[in-house]
Amino acid sequence: MKKSTALYCSISRTWSLVFIAVGLIFLFTPQMAGDSLNKIAQLLVLTGNITTPPGTLWYVLTLSLMGTIALLAFTSAAYPQQKILYKSLVLAKSISVAGFLVLAANQGSAWLLCAIADAFVAGTLVLSYPSEVFKDMTAGFARQMAGAPHYEVWFGKI
Repeated sequence: MKKSTALYCSISRTWSLVFIAVGLIFLFTPQMAGDSLNKIAQLLVLTGNITTPPGTLWYVLTLSLMGTIALLAFTSAAYPQQKILYKSLVLAKSISVAGFLVLAANQGSAWLLCAIADAFVAGTLVLSYPSEVFKDMTAGFARQMAGAPHYEVWFGKI
């Protein structure tokens, strides 16, 4: 396994464990989780409150999402060549960042804490994912013609 792939696998596996831990905290102590986030937000002089009400549709959907992204991150670490796993994980985190930014705009800047946390997760995944764009290129792709480099037209467009 390449060094860059190993780094991504390690980061993705670590996030899967974090998602499990946060999901369990949210499952068993949702009020404490919300209170802790609000205390951090207050220390950062952010306004508004992060709400985490148990017993709602959103609470159950949040737990479902935490379980799903934990499995997705763990599976992506095991099969990094399956780009759809990586893309799905980054998409989930990107959607939550967008949602948290909307909440920050409408309900107070405390929600920026959640947006920054999920942006950090997405960022570490994106930055560590191995770029293997040139892996499958055929030998002699960039041909030499009369001493000057010659590239295929479609390559130039990319």
